[in-house]
Amino acid sequence: MQANINTSGRMDHKMKSRICSANLSLLLLMAFTIFVNSCSDELAVEPIVTDEPETDVEGPVELQPIAEAPAFQGKNLVDGMNISQADVEGHVYIVNFWATWCPPCEKEIPDFIQLQNEYGDRKFTVIGISVDQEGEAVVNDFIKEKGMNYPVIMLTEQIQSDYEDAMDAPLHSIPTSIVVNRDGDIVSVHVGFRTKEQFEQEIKELL
Repeated sequence: MQANINTSGRMDHKMKSRICSANLSLLLLMAFTIFVNSCSDELAVEPIVTDEPETDVEGPVELQPIAEAPAFQGKNLVDGMNISQADVEGHVYIVNFWATWCPPCEKEIPDFIQLQNEYGDRKFTVIGISVDQEGEAVVNDFIKEKGMNYPVIMLTEQIQSDYEDAMDAPLHSIPTSIVVNRDGDIVSVHVGFRTKEQFEQEIKELL
């Protein structure tokens, strides 16, 4: 009888081990899925879960002003010159909060490069704002590696505070992309990865 009890105990232990392993695998899969779609901003309070890219919508996009886009300024790491909101006055532009360590941010960069090439001569630009805390050197190396052709500046507390006030929401996940019209008004905010086609649809509506 004692032998039977011990055998059962060993079986229970094996069963529990398998259940724990399965639960751990599920948790790791969930964590990876969240990380792939968005990254927690290092300056943020907590990460959030973002959806997969939205389904493309046929027909014109109705973009209404949400708030006035805040002023910004900083050194453009692409050419070393200072840049501010005054330099993009009258432009359609996308403010993209990103980081070198963020996979969905990296995934968007080739699309932003293409958009800059295709619409840059029509008073459109992307403004990349890096949240990297390791400093400019890391971002500079990444810019050269990826061939980024649009202005990139470093995030400051003032920029973060101003944009959070404008969005009436904390900047707690990247990538976060803010589309601004020629009048300097924010017309859409995208949290998480978006496709080139989704951005392009809005850009064409505003140009």
